Amino acid sequence: MDLIVVPPAPIAQASTDDEVIQIWLRSKGSDKTRREYKRDIALFCRFTNATPLNQVKVSVLQDYQGFLERMKYGLSTQGRMIAVVKSLFTFCQKIGYLQFNAAAVLKLPPKPDRRGERIISESTVMQMIVTEKSERNQLIIRTLFITGARVSELCNLRWRDLQAYLESGVLSLYGKGGKSRTVRIPRKLFDDLEALRGPEDDRIFPLSSNMIWRLVKKAAARCGAGDRISPHWLRHGHATAAHSRGASLKLVQETLGHQNLNTTGIYVHARPEDSSSLYLGIE
Repeated sequence: MDLIVVPPAPIAQASTDDEVIQIWLRSKGSDKTRREYKRDIALFCRFTNATPLNQVKVSVLQDYQGFLERMKYGLSTQGRMIAVVKSLFTFCQKIGYLQFNAAAVLKLPPKPDRRGERIISESTVMQMIVTEKSERNQLIIRTLFITGARVSELCNLRWRDLQAYLESGVLSLYGKGGKSRTVRIPRKLFDDLEALRGPEDDRIFPLSSNMIWRLVKKAAARCGAGDRISPHWLRHGHATAAHSRGASLKLVQETLGHQNLNTTGIYVHARPEDSSSLYLGIE
């Protein structure tokens, strides 16, 4: 009689919900992501009255999604909060803590495409710069717009990331998932940054993301551009302005560090002969 070999059950890597949540959070890439996920999952746990994860029913998860809708969170926020719950349950099943992923049935709400609302013109950015009295803040706005950097990337810039290259210079940006890219910058921006150079390991702009958000919003409101403009608008504005001045979409994609990069793009990063930053009207 042939023996039937039963594969062993996966060994759970955690013994309590709190432990598995901490392991899950540590698997996330950045401190900012971990803080957001921790906050969102805490709301979910309060909603379920701290019901053990292995006892959370599909109906409870559906009720939670309905709760987020009733609380009138924006669709993007709802989507993120549901995605966080799905991420936790998927992780728990993957490491053997849960046998069944009840959150798999949840569907993310359609995410509205609001990119068209985030167009800011070069003339508006120039007004933000010239009406800003602080030279440091002017430099922050210029660097955000010219490089198309994310706020987190700007905050992480160190002086060692600024280097002379050919007739101008380059900045090395470190983005999502630990990915890096090198962005060529105009000579004037390089010279203005270089004039302030400090120790190699010091941050170029020692400010928090929130502080940069606030100074950009104040600069926008000061020149009459409204209070909805954020640093991310400058990133969108970079793409629009550079492309309209002749930069290819592929070059803009590489400069902004979007994911779909081909092999040629890797060599462009290694030897940045060109960058969409050089197609802008602001230096």
